Amino acid sequence: MATPKSGVLEGISRKIVIEICEVLDIPCEATDLSIVDLLNGEEVFTAKAADGIVPVKRFDARILGNYVMAPIKAKILKTY
Repeated sequence: MATPKSGVLEGISRKIVIEICEVLDIPCEATDLSIVDLLNGEEVFTAKAADGIVPVKRFDARILGNYVMAPIKAKILKTY
């Protein structure tokens, strides 16, 4: 899993997801991400305090992930 290194709030939800990745042995890296990375990601989701873990279904007009519950997101969501 990759999370933006900068330009995002380093909030509690993001921190919890990173900690869950550690517990589940899911590699998680804070790195510089581009729009190309977002568009080519196998699973794209946000972590927000009010909504929890939410899949990113579209970016501009492009559909991401075909609205399928992805396996890594499912593991993280079960633990969240």
